[in-house]
Amino acid sequence: MRIKFYILWFENEPTWIEGKINDVKDIVKEEGFEWVEPMICKKGSEFRGDYNDFDIILVDYRLVGGRKEGQSGADIINTIRKNCYSTIIFYSQDGEQVLRKEIADKRLDGVFCVSRDDFLDRFEQIFHTTTKKVEDINNLRGLVMAETADLESLKMEIIELYDKLDCPKKKDMIKKTIDTMSKNVDDQRVFFDSTTENTTFVELLDRFNFYRKSITVHRINKIKNSRASFNHEQFRKEIIDKRNLLAHVKEEKNEDGEIYLESRDKQLVFSREEAKKIRNDILKYRRELGKIKEVLQETIDER
Repeated sequence: MRIKFYILWFENEPTWIEGKINDVKDIVKEEGFEWVEPMICKKGSEFRGDYNDFDIILVDYRLVGGRKEGQSGADIINTIRKNCYSTIIFYSQDGEQVLRKEIADKRLDGVFCVSRDDFLDRFEQIFHTTTKKVEDINNLRGLVMAETADLESLKMEIIELYDKLDCPKKKDMIKKTIDTMSKNVDDQRVFFDSTTENTTFVELLDRFNFYRKSITVHRINKIKNSRASFNHEQFRKEIIDKRNLLAHVKEEKNEDGEIYLESRDKQLVFSREEAKKIRNDILKYRRELGKIKEVLQETIDER
């Protein structure tokens, strides 16, 4: 699972979706996932794509358009289940008992039956159940590696844009960046003292690529006054340090059964709340880096 959360919604009453979609959005975003507008289909034949691309699929029992074609919500689920095991929420005004009978009659597996009356409460419960299933330390490793790679690409785009500008403060910024990096010598010395010939190139290159890009973007942001909230030291604590632990350190368990990662003076105790915080921090920095990039692009376009 990536940080973007995808929903496919089979429902033929737009006003009913309009009354629920903002609450669904709040539930998804509260857990640190990026909201993506759902794909909405009024009947099964409207869908074009791969069901496996969606994290949750919502299906109304009484689709008017579907019934005209001789296809109910249960028939759509039957089609989905032929090659997809994403979470499905089957809902109806008729209540859960009617849905369960329909599911049993058609022998459909792995479907949550929900009454329209308590749709939001049940969606939240099922959403948490769905994300919890894939919220282990290994899944978090993969998510963080992929998302921080995207952040690094965004920082490189910012640096490349800044290089195109004829900024009178550029030389001063470069000097300050070098000075800032020099001040980190003691910290780097601690790192070097702990390394041996067995240290991987990945550990070395990851550390310095992350630091250098982060410091440079920090300086650019201050000079261009983009009003973005980006601070190198904060980024290091919230993203770089945790990313490096997840990339290179084997998990252990403490006496309380908690999973943790530890390397030198850094420790990360894994929990749902920590995973949620990491996702929210990634989204936060994506937004802030986006603001810096936007200001630079606007400056270039105005020349």
